[in-house]
Amino acid sequence: MTFLSEAQSNRPISGNPEAKILIVGDYPDEWALKAGKPFAHANETVLQTALHHAGLTTYEVLTTNLLYDTMNISHYWRETAKKDIGKLTSSINEYKISLLELIQLHKPTVIVAMGGLTTYAFTGRSEVNKVRGYPFKTEAHGFIVVPTLHPRKMIWTNYEWRYYLAHDLKKVRQIAEKPDILNDPREIILPENFNHAIQLLTELNNSVHHPLSIDIEVDNFEISCIGFAQDAKSGIVIPFDMRWTEYEEVKLWKLTTKVLENDKIAKIGQNFIFDIHFLAQKMGIFIKPINGDYIQDTMIAHHIMYPDFLKGLNFLGSIHSYQPYWKDELDFKTIKKES
Repeated sequence: MTFLSEAQSNRPISGNPEAKILIVGDYPDEWALKAGKPFAHANETVLQTALHHAGLTTYEVLTTNLLYDTMNISHYWRETAKKDIGKLTSSINEYKISLLELIQLHKPTVIVAMGGLTTYAFTGRSEVNKVRGYPFKTEAHGFIVVPTLHPRKMIWTNYEWRYYLAHDLKKVRQIAEKPDILNDPREIILPENFNHAIQLLTELNNSVHHPLSIDIEVDNFEISCIGFAQDAKSGIVIPFDMRWTEYEEVKLWKLTTKVLENDKIAKIGQNFIFDIHFLAQKMGIFIKPINGDYIQDTMIAHHIMYPDFLKGLNFLGSIHSYQPYWKDELDFKTIKKES
């Protein structure tokens, strides 16, 4: 048996066989089938424009489709009532094996998974709108997958999605050039005991020359923890749960109040207007701006600059960081909304 199966040999591909970037669409439209290439007509135009804005040319990428010989995606994939969330309805194993052979042959560094079906095939995640722009490492095969939206979705509507696509491709280019950019670990510091928690909060209160990012987590209308960060490399989490005695928790809240009401510390938060209101209403803590000036809310600032874009932390993380998708690491109901 040859390395490439009979199905693989019929798979349309386009671009540079030695490219570090492989773009995989979900299925070809009638124009692509007639032209014998992965993307054609309006889809190709949108993709080429996004590549141009990302600093790429069509010869710097290799393109193909997961389903390369049929337009009947409904036989394999059905989108649910929720936007861009789908369900697999028939096996695509033969297509996946064929695609894996292509990947093993050309050895790309980064794979762009376009559309819900392709995202699901690579990551097991069907909600492409949630995970687009986030890198997924495949330990078994050694390549990196970045899901993104398909150009088909932004031809007649959703024009702002063209900016999302261009940004995702720019991130893909940067990862392909420097894969080590993803090896940027963050340190999460949890107090080992009560005295350590006191020490951490005291140091925060005395560090008046560093802006302080703050975030609260709310569960069952109670604050479960507060996170603090003075830089992009590390964060401190102070939990409020059954690990403390009543005396210890009161002491921790008093010291936390000193930090939050310290008007010599610049304060930053995402959807911070919620945190400010909740802390005032629930705990009687009134967060003070630095020198009576202002408090920075990244959600509001982003929404003012880009009113047509999403503004939740999930979206901002996909735009401004190279971190893997993290929003499902904890799963509990919360009253805190960001959209």
